Amino acid sequence: MPKIPTIPGLSAAIRIDEETLHEYDNEDEFTGPNKISKYIEAVPGAQWDVTISVDKTYHHLGLDMTCYLYIDGQRVENVFVDKSIYLSRSSVKYCGRIQGSHSYTNGVAERRPFVFSELQIEERSLNASDKDLLKKAKHLGTIRLIVVRCRKISDLGHIQATKAALHGRNKIPEKLLKGKAISSLAGYGAAVSSAPRNHVNCDDIDTTDAPLADFVWHYRTSEDLRKEGIVPRTPSPEPLEDRPRDELSAAELRELLQREQERNTQLKKERDAARVKRERSTTIQFEDGEELSFISTKPAKRQRVSIEDAQVIDLTED
Repeated sequence: MPKIPTIPGLSAAIRIDEETLHEYDNEDEFTGPNKISKYIEAVPGAQWDVTISVDKTYHHLGLDMTCYLYIDGQRVENVFVDKSIYLSRSSVKYCGRIQGSHSYTNGVAERRPFVFSELQIEERSLNASDKDLLKKAKHLGTIRLIVVRCRKISDLGHIQATKAALHGRNKIPEKLLKGKAISSLAGYGAAVSSAPRNHVNCDDIDTTDAPLADFVWHYRTSEDLRKEGIVPRTPSPEPLEDRPRDELSAAELRELLQREQERNTQLKKERDAARVKRERSTTIQFEDGEELSFISTKPAKRQRVSIEDAQVIDLTED
């Protein structure tokens, strides 16, 4: 669970199935004293939540806090944490969760859980309808939790508030990604019934532009993390042909034998094809279908005559 060194006792994390996701360092983004930025692996189809923990070393136990959650730059939820909750604890002062976005539909309280899904990439030109997406393009693939200190003024009870839907992002023009490897989407799952929540009126001490703490997670699929160089690519296994035979398993030996048999069969086919080609090249095909074969023969051996056995005829006249 990431902690900001300048703010001891306060931490936050993303979880799937109650397991905290492994976080990878982000060396390309400047963070600052109150900000931390990490990469996490998004699993399409998995529900996720955010946890906030406060322990004894937290320096602001006498103040309430508000946590604002953003997905791809859009605020989707805010949670008020009363100081009395973590002051009453002994070891871990407080550990809360944000499991989804709460709202009302026809007067019934409901919660839409957070879910990772697959992002559809469109190969098309940008148009006027992409204006809102253009403004939010730099925030694509991010989950952000901003923590501010505050003081509660009064309780407001149950308020039937509705949340704006996440802007349409299930399909994104490829040009908006600007080279970033993003193929997943953080959004909502199907709504489930939920208990009504109390609302409070509070006075923020910090602002969202200058918060007490700023946690940023860049979510990517495992393949996206490899494409961006966040995690190393899986090395290619050493070919079976290059490994010592005594190190191979029975299954690997069978596979190696099969490969060798297939390779030998292919080599034989290639040799046979080359031989047939050479034989065909020694014939000429005439128009009437008759073939003329060239037969290689050795030249007749010339007979040598010894000068001693030769008969000399004098052709000169007297």
